[in-house]
Amino acid sequence: MIRAGRVFSWIFAVAVFVGSGWYLLLSQQISVGDEPTFARDVPFDRVLEGFYDWYVTTLMQERLNILVNAVGFLALIGVALALREVFGRGRSVAVLGAAAVTLGSVLWIVGNVVQVGGHRAVELMARGGNDLDPVNAISFTIDRIDDWFELLGFGLIGLGALGFGVGAIRTGVLPKAWGYYTVALGALLIVVSFAYAFDNGDLVDLLLLVAGILLAPAWGVWLTLLFSRNDLRTMALLEPPN
Repeated sequence: MIRAGRVFSWIFAVAVFVGSGWYLLLSQQISVGDEPTFARDVPFDRVLEGFYDWYVTTLMQERLNILVNAVGFLALIGVALALREVFGRGRSVAVLGAAAVTLGSVLWIVGNVVQVGGHRAVELMARGGNDLDPVNAISFTIDRIDDWFELLGFGLIGLGALGFGVGAIRTGVLPKAWGYYTVALGALLIVVSFAYAFDNGDLVDLLLLVAGILLAPAWGVWLTLLFSRNDLRTMALLEPPN
């Protein structure tokens, strides 16, 4: 499993970097057309109609972006299981860290699958000539549901990262520098979770871009190199559980 961790950590690094960069292009309307703007005296139904005419053109890229990120989170589960092997299955920090990261990743994936399905329903209703007021309410509800899946997901992943980081600092199975870096990354993800709770979308986007484009890919590449060390398995077996 430790050898497989090299592949998982590399896939994670690439997928998260590409997914986060693509999200930046989407959110800044670089890879899609600009959202339409309307004068204040335009009736609200006309505003909704224009918005959803534009919105449905962005959904294909949204789905592909979520798919790329989902691959990254699936790979993160593999990374967590490999780290459990590195630290030794007898260590509680390894078991709990792997469980938290795995559950958090699953929650993120489930929430975004729900969002993809919900947005598909919104697309069909918008294109089918339905009243856009309830369509808009449904879209808002779907996005809030996904936010709470992501809130829990990032919070659990952050806690798992804290566990792995503290384990590395305490045991020396992995470099302490990696441990401190992992603690910092975990703390950042927990801050992301709190930002979701307070519905601060701008802060969430900023922190996710910092983590997704810079910190998490570097963490994954670093792990790829560490998993290549032949002594990891031996150290994991020799270290007593605690």
